[in-house]
Amino acid sequence: MMMTCPPLIQPIRLSQQVQNVDILPTALELLGLPIPETVEGRSLVPLLKGGRLPDRPVFTETTQGGYQSTPAMMRVRVRAHREPPWKLIHTLGPGIDRYELYHLEQDPGELRDVSAAHPEVLSRMRQTLHAWAVSTAREVESPIPDGAAVHTGPIRVAYPADGDTLRYVDAEMTVDLRWTGTDNAAYAVDYDVGEGNYSLDGRIPVIGLVSSHGPFTEEMWNMLTLYNPYAFRIVAEESGAASDWVRFTISPTSADVRPNLSVRMATVGAHVLSEARILVSGLWMLLGVAVEAAGGHLPSDVMGWGLVVVLLGAAVFPPVFRRLGTPRASAWGLVVLYSGLIYSTLSLVPELWGLAFRLTLGRIDLAATLLGIGAAVWVAIRIVKRRLGWQRLAAVAVLGCVYAYLILWLSQSPAERFHLAEYGLLSFLTYRAARLDLDRTRSVVVGLVTASLIGAGDECIQWALPNRVFEWKDIWLNVGSSGLGMVLVLLLVEETDRA
Repeated sequence: MMMTCPPLIQPIRLSQQVQNVDILPTALELLGLPIPETVEGRSLVPLLKGGRLPDRPVFTETTQGGYQSTPAMMRVRVRAHREPPWKLIHTLGPGIDRYELYHLEQDPGELRDVSAAHPEVLSRMRQTLHAWAVSTAREVESPIPDGAAVHTGPIRVAYPADGDTLRYVDAEMTVDLRWTGTDNAAYAVDYDVGEGNYSLDGRIPVIGLVSSHGPFTEEMWNMLTLYNPYAFRIVAEESGAASDWVRFTISPTSADVRPNLSVRMATVGAHVLSEARILVSGLWMLLGVAVEAAGGHLPSDVMGWGLVVVLLGAAVFPPVFRRLGTPRASAWGLVVLYSGLIYSTLSLVPELWGLAFRLTLGRIDLAATLLGIGAAVWVAIRIVKRRLGWQRLAAVAVLGCVYAYLILWLSQSPAERFHLAEYGLLSFLTYRAARLDLDRTRSVVVGLVTASLIGAGDECIQWALPNRVFEWKDIWLNVGSSGLGMVLVLLLVEETDRA
């Protein structure tokens, strides 16, 4: 932590564990103001005056990915307990329960997990972290509302019967689960549906004797067939009494009890179409928000900036075009325009990504997949046109594996996947512009170096922005993305190609 206030703080360097929540009480005491009891943290003024404060353990909890978190990532919690010189990290989520222990003085980069070598430290810090997690857990209201009746007697499922097949018309486009019991009592539906990749299980709280789902469109009804067979039972929340398990299937609208391949393909296609519709709709709403935000500025401001751009273009572009010629000016102008677009949106990316995530209901990450599919189609077209030999085909296959690995590696930071396309495209644009005057080798060097320097500048600008973070790994990611893009160009663009 770094603090500066020349009139009140003398230059001093300390080595003691502190927290961000200590800033406010410290500032209040420095200003001679009272510190409310509700303020978290403690004043660091004794440290600033050369004294000492007792060490305090520090606890943190977060999710992976920050503002880029996907719904799946939000279900994974990362907790940490820091007690100098040790730091314990606990990652907990579906299928994950992992502890890591680091010695911060010997390994400040947290590269060597020493939990196996220090089991006593691991055990002690695990207990402390668990106690903190329990003490700070949010109190969840009981699913049983006040005044709810109490179930008595056995529970019997009235509908559907065990072994039933539900058909779209007969079921009136809904799936209703009915059982006997006490009206207005608290129950839960335990369910276990599907097989393999379509397997789901869980519990749904219900008040009363009916759990209704639907109505479904014909398209959605056919999608439900992917999760056959369905199994459920009814459990009384208070007494724990439970019905027998009941199993049923859902018939597709083709009236075939078991969905055939064509039905499955149709339902999968409908699902893909539905996801794409949500993505496009969300992006369209995002565009509307952007237009509305732009419209919030005074028309005079918009016209003023527009006039500046027009005058600047009129003053700069004609002499540039005359000196460089139309092909060079167009090629390098595209590089400048694209780089300016990258830089000008850096401060907006976190807000835009969060907004896009909400408006697309989490489907914005599919845009990276679509870009990847588009790139793969382009590569396939180039391969067919060029009739590559097996050596280059093998090289393209290896490059594809590298891209696939990076996409998986960046799954914790979905927005950073766009760097692969963003700086790969930039390296191609600079190569294309340089190729007008230079040989192939020099054009590759110019393209790679230019894209890498722009990528480094990207991170340097983020260092100065209050809502962004400078990271060395992102510089290397930008450089690597530029290099991969250049390798792809070398494999798929003819040596005699010109911009």
